[in-house]
Amino acid sequence: MEKENLLSNHQEHNTRLRGIAVVAAITSLLLIGSAFWNSYQGHLQSSYTINQSTYLNRLSSELRYYDEVLTMSAFVSATTGDLKWEERYNSFAKKLDDTIVAATIPATKSVLKNLADANNNLIQIEARLFDLIRNNNQNQATQLITSEEYLSLKAVYALHLEKLGLILQEQAQKAIRENNTRQRQTTFGLGIYMILLVVIWTYVIHIIKCWRQQLLRYNNELSQLVHYDPLTGAANRSLFKINLATAISYSRRHKKYSALLLLDLDNFKIINDTLGHPVGDKLLIAVANKLEESCRETDTVARLGGDEFAIIATDLEQENSVVIIAEKLLSVFRTPVEIEGQQIDAQASIGIAIFPDHGDSEEELLQKADIALYKAKDSGRNTAAFFDREIETLIRKRQQCQIDIQQGIERNEFELYYQPIFDLGSGKVSHAESLIRWHHPIQGFTPPSEFIPIAESSQLIIPLGEWVFREACRQQLDWKDRLETTISISINVSAVQFRDSSFYEFVKQTLTDIAINPRDITLEITESAIMHNNQHSMEQLLKLRGLGISLAVDDFGTGYSSLAYLKQFPISYLKIDRKFVSELPQDTEDTAITRAIINMGKALNYKIIAEGVETSEQLDFLKREYCEYAQGFFLGKPVSARNFENWYKERF
Repeated sequence: MEKENLLSNHQEHNTRLRGIAVVAAITSLLLIGSAFWNSYQGHLQSSYTINQSTYLNRLSSELRYYDEVLTMSAFVSATTGDLKWEERYNSFAKKLDDTIVAATIPATKSVLKNLADANNNLIQIEARLFDLIRNNNQNQATQLITSEEYLSLKAVYALHLEKLGLILQEQAQKAIRENNTRQRQTTFGLGIYMILLVVIWTYVIHIIKCWRQQLLRYNNELSQLVHYDPLTGAANRSLFKINLATAISYSRRHKKYSALLLLDLDNFKIINDTLGHPVGDKLLIAVANKLEESCRETDTVARLGGDEFAIIATDLEQENSVVIIAEKLLSVFRTPVEIEGQQIDAQASIGIAIFPDHGDSEEELLQKADIALYKAKDSGRNTAAFFDREIETLIRKRQQCQIDIQQGIERNEFELYYQPIFDLGSGKVSHAESLIRWHHPIQGFTPPSEFIPIAESSQLIIPLGEWVFREACRQQLDWKDRLETTISISINVSAVQFRDSSFYEFVKQTLTDIAINPRDITLEITESAIMHNNQHSMEQLLKLRGLGISLAVDDFGTGYSSLAYLKQFPISYLKIDRKFVSELPQDTEDTAITRAIINMGKALNYKIIAEGVETSEQLDFLKREYCEYAQGFFLGKPVSARNFENWYKERF
C-alpha cells in the first residue's frame, strides 16, 4: 500500500511538473512571439517615420530648388531675350506644382493654398514675360521682371515658401522624435519581455531542481520499499536474490568461496503468542541490528520473512572461514535481548550452504541452506549445521509424503478405525474413538506416527482433520440408525487444527450440514495444545462448548499437568495418558499419579477416561479407584467401521 501511495504521489508530482513546464513553454513562446511582433511593428513604423522625415526634408529642398530654377529661368530669358529657357521654366513649373500637391499634409493646407495663389500670380506675370520676349519687347520684359509688382509677388511667394519649408522641417523633426520615442518603447518592451522570460525560466529551473531533489528522494524511498524490509531495515528477499547472484558471479570469477547462512529463531512463535506481536516486532528489529553489527560490511543481512534471516558471506578464502562467522552469529544469541524491560532468550538455528561445493546457482544454494537449517533444528536447535546428502534425502521423503497425503485425501485412501470406550460402571460402550488409518497404494498400511507429524508441519492436517470430522459424524448417524442406539464419537483434534481461526466455523457448519446432535460428539484435544495460548484456547473452547459439543483433554499428565489451571477451561473429560496406565498396578509411582489424577479430577467434576488398558489387573485397579471410563486392547482393539458394527451386534 505504501509503495502504491509513493508511486501515485510521484506520478502526481510529475504531472504537476509537466503542467508547469508546458505553461512556462507556452507563455515563453507567447512572450517571444509578442516581442518579435512588436519589434517588427516598431521596425515598420520606424522605417515609415524615417522615410516620411526624409521625404518631407526632400520636398522642402525640392521646393526651394524649383523656385530658384524658375526665377533664374525667367530672369535669364528677360535679360537675354532667349526663349529656350521658357521650356526649362515650364518643365520646372510643372514639377513645382506636383511637389506642392505632394507636400499636402494636414499641417500645410493653408500655407500651400497661399503658396499656390502666390505661385499662380507669379506664373501669370512670368507668362506675360515670355510673351514680351516672343514679341521682341525685351526692354519691357526686363522692366517687368524688375518691377515692384513682380518683386513684391516674389517676396510674398518666398515668404509662403519659407513657411512651408519650416512646417515641413518641423514635421520631419517631429517624425524623428516620434521614431526615437518608439524605438525607446520598443527597446523597453523587449527588456520587459526578456525580464519576464528570465523570471519564468528561473522559476522553471528552480522547479526542475526541486523536482530532481524530489525525484531522488522518491527513488530512495522507492528503493527502500522495493529492496529493504520495512520493519527491520534489512535487505528484503528481492535485494537478497540480487546480492546472492552477484556474490556467486564474483566468487566464480575470482575462484573464491561464498556462503549462504539461513537463520531462524527457535522460539519466536512462543514469544509472539505469549508476549504479543509488538514485542515480537521489536525483537526482530533487535535481531536484525545484532546481525548487522556482527557481519562484515561486504556481507548482506536480509530478512526473508517472519523470523527467517539470511546472511550472504562473500570473498572467503576457504570453506571453513564460514565457521567463524557462524560461531560469531550464534554467540550473539547467547545473550538475552532486552525488550521493554523484559529479558528475552532468543535462540537461533543456522543452516549453511557453500558455493560452489553445495550449489552453483541461487536456487540451489537457497534450497541446500534450507535443508541445512532443518538439520540444525532437528539436532536440538541453537546450533549451526552444514548441508549434507542424508538430510536432503530425508527431506525429499517428507516432501513426497506431503504429496502422497494430498493425493490420498483426494483419492479417499484414508479410513477411520474405531476403538470402544467403556463405561466401567455399566459395562456398556459409551464412546467410540475415531482413529485415522492410511492404506498407501504402494507402501501399504502406513502408521499414523509416520504421516501425522508431516501433515501437521505442512498444514495438511487441516484438510485431513476436516475429512476425519465429517466422516466420524456421518458414521455416528449411520450407527444410530443401524444399531438403534447412540454411541458418541470421540474425534482427535490436532493442535494445528485447533489453533486455526476457521476451525470453529467449520465445526458449526458441518454439524448443521450433517444434522447431527452436538451432544453425541466429543473433541479430544491434547493438554499442550490447550495450554499453548491460554487466551485463544479459552475463546475457542467456549465457542465449541456453546455448540453443545463435549471436550476432552487427551494425553493428560504429559504436558503441563496442572489441574488447578485446567479447571478454568470448559472441559468434560480427562484422559489419563497410557504411559501411566501401562505399569499399573505394579509401579508405585504410576499408581500414585493415576490415583491422584482420578481423585483430583472427580473433585473438579471431570469424568476420567483411562487409555491403554491391556490387562485385567489394570482394569481391576481402575475399577477400584472408581475411574468412570476406560479403553485399550484388553477391552477392544481399533477396527474398521463395519467390523466395529459386527462386534457390537455380537456382544450387545
